[in-house]
Amino acid sequence: MDDDEGELPEIEYLTVAAVTLLPHPGDVSGPPCMVRRRRLPERLWRQVRPRPPSDCCVYHQGDWRELSAAAIRLVAAAKAAGLTNVDAISEFVREVRSKELDARGDHDTLPAVGVDALVSMGLAIQPGGGRPQRYYEGRHRVIAMIDAGVHRTIVLKSKPNPAWVE
Repeated sequence: MDDDEGELPEIEYLTVAAVTLLPHPGDVSGPPCMVRRRRLPERLWRQVRPRPPSDCCVYHQGDWRELSAAAIRLVAAAKAAGLTNVDAISEFVREVRSKELDARGDHDTLPAVGVDALVSMGLAIQPGGGRPQRYYEGRHRVIAMIDAGVHRTIVLKSKPNPAWVE
């Protein structure tokens, strides 16, 4: 491959990651409840003593433990159904989640949008942005998850496409 042809194509995929092991989100400028850094001792403490949802900002309003658990469960179901493409998995999750919320009579937007934000291309938490951000997407949600004591969540990663042939 010539240097001017660009990078190798990559496959993007959704996987489960331990929140305490995700890269630190780096400094954020706001909202105020997110400005200070969460060092490892606090990350570990929040696993035992999670912060409950609060009205300080949109990120802390949701129950990220429930949203992450739902995303993990639904992505596993999509993969069990044979789906591998991120967009197809995202659509599967959106449809199933919508039916679940309708059955519960839950018409609040955060439970639907929160799970969608964890599995959709362009919205999913995507570590790897390098310093100072360390993320392409999802820094504020990771901070909210650290505060909420979330153990595991869905992240978007990429790897070289093994089907690529020169």
